[in-house]
Amino acid sequence: MIHFSSRHGMATMIMGVALAMILGCHSSVTAEGTPSLRRKRNFIHIEDDEPRGRSANRNLGAFRSETVAWGRSVQTLRSITLSPAEEESKKRREEEEQQKRDIMLAEDELRELMVFDLFENAGMSMSMSMSMSFPPSTPAPKPTDTPMTAKPTVAPITQAPVPDPPIATLIPATLPPTPNPIGATPQPTLPVVTDSPTRTETDAPTMGATETTPTVAPTVAETPAPTDVPTILATSEPTASPTMTTDAPTNRETMEPTVIEVVTEEPTEGLTDPPAADTPSPTAFAVPTVAPTLDPAAPLPGCDSLDRTDAIFFVLFGLTDPNLLDNPLTPYGQAFRWIWLSDPLRLDPCETAKFKQRYALALFYFATEGDDWENNAGWLTGEHECNWFGVICNEGDFVIELDLGNNNLVGFIPEETKALVVLEVVDLSDNQLDGELPPIFGSLPSLRELDVERNLLQGDPFANLLEAASLEALKISSNFLTGTIPSGIAKLTRLTNLWIAENRFIGNLPTEIGLLSGLSTFYAYANRITGPLPTEIGIGSLRELQLFANRFTGTIPEQLFANEGLALLRLDINNFEGPIPSSIGNLVGLTDLWLNNNTIGGTLPATLARLSNLETLLLNNNNLVGTIRDAFEQFTRLNFTDLSNNQITGSIPSSLFQIPVLTNLYLNNNRFSGVIPANYGSAKSLRDLYLFSNQLTGTVPSIGVGELPFLNEFLLQDTLLTGSMPSSVCELRLSGDLEDLWADCRSSELQCNLPDCCTACF
Repeated sequence: MIHFSSRHGMATMIMGVALAMILGCHSSVTAEGTPSLRRKRNFIHIEDDEPRGRSANRNLGAFRSETVAWGRSVQTLRSITLSPAEEESKKRREEEEQQKRDIMLAEDELRELMVFDLFENAGMSMSMSMSMSFPPSTPAPKPTDTPMTAKPTVAPITQAPVPDPPIATLIPATLPPTPNPIGATPQPTLPVVTDSPTRTETDAPTMGATETTPTVAPTVAETPAPTDVPTILATSEPTASPTMTTDAPTNRETMEPTVIEVVTEEPTEGLTDPPAADTPSPTAFAVPTVAPTLDPAAPLPGCDSLDRTDAIFFVLFGLTDPNLLDNPLTPYGQAFRWIWLSDPLRLDPCETAKFKQRYALALFYFATEGDDWENNAGWLTGEHECNWFGVICNEGDFVIELDLGNNNLVGFIPEETKALVVLEVVDLSDNQLDGELPPIFGSLPSLRELDVERNLLQGDPFANLLEAASLEALKISSNFLTGTIPSGIAKLTRLTNLWIAENRFIGNLPTEIGLLSGLSTFYAYANRITGPLPTEIGIGSLRELQLFANRFTGTIPEQLFANEGLALLRLDINNFEGPIPSSIGNLVGLTDLWLNNNTIGGTLPATLARLSNLETLLLNNNNLVGTIRDAFEQFTRLNFTDLSNNQITGSIPSSLFQIPVLTNLYLNNNRFSGVIPANYGSAKSLRDLYLFSNQLTGTVPSIGVGELPFLNEFLLQDTLLTGSMPSSVCELRLSGDLEDLWADCRSSELQCNLPDCCTACF
């Protein structure tokens, strides 16, 4: 088989053959004695193996048909209406490019003349058909040689030309895999030739092969009529005019794309039976199954041979749907036109990673109504994108942080943001982004922090986020996200902050949460999570745990209090029951304890006295019984205490009023008895004191001058108190901040004799 890839290739081949004949050289001989001249950079390839020749022809045919589709997509985009200024600019560029092409054409013609002079000087008479043919030892089969009892495995490309279809119909069914974005320049997104043989036999022979020979290319439907365009496949008769493929761009624009020179590995010798394990067959060009890690600044192979318009589309073809690029009313079309025609920087599209990065940021701008941002300094100007507001880059000018929180972003996060291949931190919180969280955040290998809190996002975020293995902080609270917390959450082994609060998650909390050994803060409050709190929650690293306002049931597990560094614990507004475990005394660093609004019973454990660092203690609205130990002297930081709505008995501890920073004390709706401690005026920071609905007796103690200067609410109704309201207390209505003083003053039990003293009498 002879394959010419360009005019340069033709000249090179003729010169090589002529020199070989002059010097008496011969083709190299393979181990089997078959003449074989290996292909060098796709210029020439002579093989004497018929089955492998047919495979190559079929692969080339498939490659050509798909690249034609790509070329038509380019032509469709070229049909976009341009403004007069854009048209003039484009015309000047085309004239300059045409001059360069004319020079190249003249050089090509000169090379051909030199080759024919070589033949004449050597006294050789030689004519060659430029169409493909088989070696003499293996005649080329004619079309009638193939039985038509079933569709042939590969039909020749003989279909008559048809008008260009819409772009959507030109997109190949299979695109090459996207390379690893870390340090890699993505490979060209050209249609891919099938790279492995079909494992099942066909019903009919393939191009003369036996029935037991498996096919090596996908089946293509038979076409009814020949084409006027020369084919690159082998034909039984020579064509009227030479047919060849080129290894460089054509000198004039055509309706079909340029066939790019691609270096491939040498094909295997002969056709063998299919192996037990899948192994790739030689293809028209190599496509890795797993993207290698390359230098992101490396140029895209073959891109330099295209003009800028073709190169732009070539680069963006695998990133955005061409139909979207074609529509100037979409953010995609706006971003495409900007980087194609309006970008003052005019970045070279062949610097693929940098070009995609700038395009992705422009698309993000249009998709989130960038003109209305609070701050859009630098965006869509001639400045490098690393100087745009909210964009932070590394030393290689690749974006590593996108910080646009609280910036009035309205719209959606485009999937093309994945082109920011080394992105590490994303903060889009406090905006109005809607739609689903795109799967891109699960494919960015360097992403450490994602913050999209307080937006309008919907859907199940964990469908793709579980692949973000490098994620350390996931903050998606205050959206409209749904689904369950999957057991696969354990895959995010680097998580230290997991904030999923104020959404609509349901189901149980998986036990695998305990596998997140580095988890420091876990916020899942205000969801609809049910079931028990897993014992695995005692992972030891937690510092803050907020699970309030859910539907948890069962008891609070002892293992939870193995997190001795826990500072904030909020389990309020759930359905927990049972007593408070005595192991709670292990949490000596605890500052906030919220267990209110559950059905917790039993007595307060004595170990509670160890929590001397408490600042907030809320145990209200439970079924607690028993008495409270008078041991609050060491609670020097306690400022908010609520024990209301329980069944606590005994006297009110006087040590509570020795806490200098205590501001709020709610003991109402219990069964406290005895008198009000005489030292209650010592709490100099006290603002609210609720003692109503208890069994308190005696009189209201007087207070000293200057005591309780900030007291705002003092509620004493529904008790057994008697006597008169002290004038020192009533004076707080005039000299202090006291606004509400409620008492049983409607009867003679407790009298408020001074005018405007009690604000409500019961």
